[in-house]
Amino acid sequence: MEKQSGAIQFNTNVPGLLLRPNAGETGQQLEELEVLRNAIDSVEQGIVLINDGQLVQFVNKKARGIWGLSSEQCRGRLSVVDYIGHVRSAGLYDVPNDEIEAYVAKRVSLIKVGDPTPIDIPVSDGRTIRAQCTALTGGGRMLTYTDVTDLVQRAKQQEVLATTDVLTGIHNRRHFVRLAEAAWTRSRRHEHDLSLLYIDIDNFKAINDALGHDAGDQAIIRVAQVCQALKSSTDIAGRMGGDEFVVLMPGSGILAALSFAERLRSAVGRERFSFDGMRAHLTLSIGIAQAAVGLNCVTELLRVADARLLQAKRAGRNCTAWGEAYCYPPLRRHGFPCRGVEIRRRSSRD
Repeated sequence: MEKQSGAIQFNTNVPGLLLRPNAGETGQQLEELEVLRNAIDSVEQGIVLINDGQLVQFVNKKARGIWGLSSEQCRGRLSVVDYIGHVRSAGLYDVPNDEIEAYVAKRVSLIKVGDPTPIDIPVSDGRTIRAQCTALTGGGRMLTYTDVTDLVQRAKQQEVLATTDVLTGIHNRRHFVRLAEAAWTRSRRHEHDLSLLYIDIDNFKAINDALGHDAGDQAIIRVAQVCQALKSSTDIAGRMGGDEFVVLMPGSGILAALSFAERLRSAVGRERFSFDGMRAHLTLSIGIAQAAVGLNCVTELLRVADARLLQAKRAGRNCTAWGEAYCYPPLRRHGFPCRGVEIRRRSSRD
């Protein structure tokens, strides 16, 4: 402990003296030290001071509350390993059991090296605590803990708003395209199949005109729910706008995509959709495209699927259009062959 101009300072070069009284200190020094301890105890941040011997020298009231430490435990001069070990034993880290060993080891390592990068710690009661380590002169460490639960939750809410279609709860157009571009890159790298369905509710304007826009919204919601219920966990569903939807199927070839399209059309066709006592029969038109040589990006894949959708509508709606050829103008200029689009209608058994 050093006395300079009547103010108490703690010397981080000497182990064991961080905010602990020294036998040689005067009454005034002890009084000033107590004031300093009380001041640190009253701050909203959790603070833990560690000396250069990796022993915990002081834990303020906020940090004790966050990590369930008693005053007696803190007076016992825990090592960093014991301190982190207590948090783990108390079950405070919200980390899977198969990852907890590595997580604890990493926490100890980051403190020992004095890594200043802020880390958000998930706590088992649902809170998020942001921890930061500051290296002190002489080899000590100061750990600060801030409850950022509200901040993290708001950030998650903003992310949901930015990526989710408000009406249906599935991916919005912008986020779908972003996910689809990543899936496209993976499919190209690993030479996996990739199929895309472009879906449209038939005669949607008639539903709006006959039953009102609220009924139209409910029809859109219901179709999105059926899509979500039928698709696999790896498939990506999104709303492109209006009554148009898309489903990207990584790893699925044409047969799997066609099977899904027919199950989707059949499921929606069986819906008994009603609104305010009035009924409407929902049907879908679907266009299917596959990633293939000659397509360079997701945008082109979407164009092909949209062209297939248009073919399905021209064929009378309530059907699925697909084909191996990709006949829109950019590919024709490159000399790719064109074939007729195949149409599948619902049979009386569907």
